[in-house]
Amino acid sequence: MTVSHIAVKELSDSDLTFFRCHFERLGKTSKQKAINLNADVFIDSFYPNLQGTIKYVFNLYIVGPGARKTHQLSRKVVRSKGSKNWRLNGELISDPENEPHRYDELRSGDFVVIGFEGIEKPESVRIVLVSAKIDRGLHDAILARDWFDGRRTMVAISQSRLNILISKTRDDYDAGHPLEMFLSEETIEDIVVGEEEPLIEVERELATIDFREISQEELGNTLSGAQTLGQSGEDIFRAWLTKTDHEEDEFEWYSRDHALAPYDFRVYAAKWIQGNPEVFVDVKTTRGSVEREFHMSISEIKSAARTPSYRIARIYALDDRSCRIRILTGVQKVAEDLLETLIRECPEGIKVDSVSIRPDLLEVEHRERLDLGKLDL
Repeated sequence: MTVSHIAVKELSDSDLTFFRCHFERLGKTSKQKAINLNADVFIDSFYPNLQGTIKYVFNLYIVGPGARKTHQLSRKVVRSKGSKNWRLNGELISDPENEPHRYDELRSGDFVVIGFEGIEKPESVRIVLVSAKIDRGLHDAILARDWFDGRRTMVAISQSRLNILISKTRDDYDAGHPLEMFLSEETIEDIVVGEEEPLIEVERELATIDFREISQEELGNTLSGAQTLGQSGEDIFRAWLTKTDHEEDEFEWYSRDHALAPYDFRVYAAKWIQGNPEVFVDVKTTRGSVEREFHMSISEIKSAARTPSYRIARIYALDDRSCRIRILTGVQKVAEDLLETLIRECPEGIKVDSVSIRPDLLEVEHRERLDLGKLDL
């Protein structure tokens, strides 16, 4: 199963009491026996449908610290009555029989990278423990991101940020990087040049990216696969329009007849918006999670910057049976700011052809789960 959501959590003493050795060390000050899962990430971003759920049991796989091999257990996610946050809970975690003192070196301020498998609910959870003492390079790389400020202790991260952490610290691990198990199926852009931080954040990381060897045959196959995925997403959006009572004369599949068009659909009466206005929609598709960045060409950016009604239809978590769709707005403002930055910051003679953008920079206008069997595909 593919990891659907990834987060980094800064561990506190109360989180550490999930492990028997630390519960015995800190038990006088904390009886928690669990790792907190902040609701703004675990529920609001990852699993909004779990709002009413009190307990969910799944397999837990622990790697690390120091890239130690997988320790498999069965645990649960719990939200106590009246509590805002959820907890990764269950019996205390003891050291594996053949690895005494495995978890002894963990301390407050260390990190855990958590990968949740499952789109609608967590089917299993994989975690990588990152110790300042044992995983110094990776710990420093996470700390340098300035994700945590004392109040914010858990953040969702994208595939690109994950790949940057791996690339910065790959040489620290002889038997493979522990975070590589979270990497999802890669797009053609990722395979050719690796992912990098979105240009919109004006932070360049190209020097740290691990460029990968790829044969002409592999490149051709990947190009074909990426093109097929994009076409599938457009066909799904067309079928969704039909399913939601958009008549044939109320939208135009523009990119089907105009290959270089800066958007895919012109919807003359968008029925998911009050007043049914005209909008221009660019469809961005991934088999991965909603946090995965999408690419926009410079022509798409320029078109969006002059079009208040520009939308992104983000189709994600696509498999043979279902997918999810989010329609994103606020694209014009992001595009305007980006073009202004490019004009101001790019040296003469430098031309930017495309950028990567985090979906959470945009506003969600509509979201829905789609059963592909019920669409006219």
